[in-house]
Amino acid sequence: LSTMLHRTVFAASWSQWTKTPTPVFTGEYIAGDPSVIREGSSYRMSYTCLTDLSYNSSTGEVFFHPAMCQATSTDGLTWSHVPTGKSVSGLILQGRTRRWDENVEASSLFKKDSTYLLFYGGYRDQGYPARGFPSSLGIALSLDGISFSRVSSTPKLSPTSGWDDNDAITSPTIIQNGNSLVMVYVGHCYTNCNYGFGIFLLAATSTDGVNWKKVATPILQPSSSIPWMAQGVAE
Repeated sequence: LSTMLHRTVFAASWSQWTKTPTPVFTGEYIAGDPSVIREGSSYRMSYTCLTDLSYNSSTGEVFFHPAMCQATSTDGLTWSHVPTGKSVSGLILQGRTRRWDENVEASSLFKKDSTYLLFYGGYRDQGYPARGFPSSLGIALSLDGISFSRVSSTPKLSPTSGWDDNDAITSPTIIQNGNSLVMVYVGHCYTNCNYGFGIFLLAATSTDGVNWKKVATPILQPSSSIPWMAQGVAE
């Protein structure tokens, strides 16, 4: 087995990557958690941006809400905000005050047939055990890739009490697998954990991209024998 793995690694001829000396895109305030799809000769990227940005000069506090923005490119290196006419350049989806998705971030953009699906994590301003918890998964749809509407006012995938995603579901990645879709996501469990606390890579499957069923066991979990992943595996 060792010999086979050794040969496989070298036979794959992994590409060498070089960092660019400057950012290729910065967004209006930030550009985080990029999710890129290819469309013919161009690229479309959803990313985490900020809305409602304000600054309290007396306390030094900065207030904001994470949101979803989008940009396009013809070469993957030079990007432009999509024209949405919103208060923040490229804004395509923002949180809803005092709802479960008051803040939205860490999206995954996927195109199924002629419909764009935007998967995102949502959470309240106030949470337990910290801000950002519990986080659930929402989905928004679009026909033009710019104007998105939520498929439901409630989460499409929520934490399971006592399981590995008890406190949060974040950072989904979607791939096509035959006639079905597979989602890999990060599950957080710090409270009410049946199997000990930690961060896990979990999975779910779907046939329509909207309704999902969780896979019963983690696809990758912390390992006490490997120090750098002893307490969690994440994005």
